[in-house]
Amino acid sequence: MAKIDTHPLEGLIDNQLRQHDYYSFGSMTWQHCLVNDEEIYDALLNPQKSPYFDPIHIENGDIKTILQVNATLLNMMFYAVYSGYLFSLIVNDERYNREKWSYYYMHKKLNGHIYEPIFISLLPQIFDDKYELSDELKELYITDSRNVFSLVYRCIYTFISHTGLDNSNLYEDIDKNSSYYKEDLPDLLNKMHRKGVNIYYAGKHFHKRQDGKDLTSKNLWGDKNELE
Repeated sequence: MAKIDTHPLEGLIDNQLRQHDYYSFGSMTWQHCLVNDEEIYDALLNPQKSPYFDPIHIENGDIKTILQVNATLLNMMFYAVYSGYLFSLIVNDERYNREKWSYYYMHKKLNGHIYEPIFISLLPQIFDDKYELSDELKELYITDSRNVFSLVYRCIYTFISHTGLDNSNLYEDIDKNSSYYKEDLPDLLNKMHRKGVNIYYAGKHFHKRQDGKDLTSKNLWGDKNELE
């Protein structure tokens, strides 16, 4: 598989967010929110280290993690964007020790909690306009969070569809010893991480409709150190 040029996608995401007043024409990226390709690989792709390869133990045996089952190129690219946003939020919150809250630690610590935007909040709205969230679930999500990340997800879907990319499950269908898996995918997901960082700072500095918004669900508000 060839290396993926993300410039058209990044421009599409920026334009869509700007049209809906969630983004400005300026974007910021603080170095302490960025990660390198090795960190991306270890947290999201490495079969020996990533927490998403750990089986969930239930009474009848082991099953795959949610992300393993749904680790398509589309979902992983989106997840990298959201993880970039969440990591920026954590490392800019003085309650959390930056020396402790590495990108890898965030995924290891929170892996059971940060699937939500994909599997609870976003997909029903994207694929079924008639779907209504229950009142209990509606209370977990702020409208701006759903809007911003739904736009991002739609952009990635459009990009993959129009460029004819293979939307395979990365964990199951891609050779894990290939240069594509070890080099190209970490680079791709890192670019998506940076876009998540940009979205965070759009709300922090170049705001408009995102002014002061925390785009995580309500059960991620507060002290994340309390999560077991």
